[in-house]
Amino acid sequence: MDGIYRIAFRSFYTMDILIRYGRCDTPFGEMMLADADGMLCHAGFTRGDPDTTLARLRADWPDAAHVRDDTCAGQWRDLLFRGDATSADVPVRLRGTPFQQAVWNALRRIPLGSTTSYSHLAAAIGRPRAARAVGSAVGANPVAIWIPCHRVVRRDGGLGGYAYGPAIKAALLKAEISTASARPAQE
Repeated sequence: MDGIYRIAFRSFYTMDILIRYGRCDTPFGEMMLADADGMLCHAGFTRGDPDTTLARLRADWPDAAHVRDDTCAGQWRDLLFRGDATSADVPVRLRGTPFQQAVWNALRRIPLGSTTSYSHLAAAIGRPRAARAVGSAVGANPVAIWIPCHRVVRRDGGLGGYAYGPAIKAALLKAEISTASARPAQE
């Protein structure tokens, strides 16, 4: 599979879920990472406002019990940011509409170090006239970096929006381009 991580994508709508979440530092800033039954269910940069990040997590999982566990978050960080993480299977547990899931799966197919536009992403899921709806689905992505919404740019090549701000988006793209160019070409 193309991309920085291979992800086991699963979607569940069940009650009685325990969400363990915590904050930790990453190379790109502080993140809140959350776990649902051993699967990553949230990864968001706090940008100095962890309360807003936690509110989004709770809104995405209103029927779950939420327990702070910074150790759990640190374990996710260690897995996700280790040097060989490109070969890691990262189980992800997400909630989203079928349309959002199609967009998120298409995002995972954007190669490391590459970008695409909203209109190209819409065409990739067979909905060429749905660029605005694709933009909304990209913005609703609850797992920053591992579903690489930062790889979507404006048609003119400008960075465009990003839930965590243009500086983090630019840093993520720069790091990916550097990593992709440092890898030996696949034969």
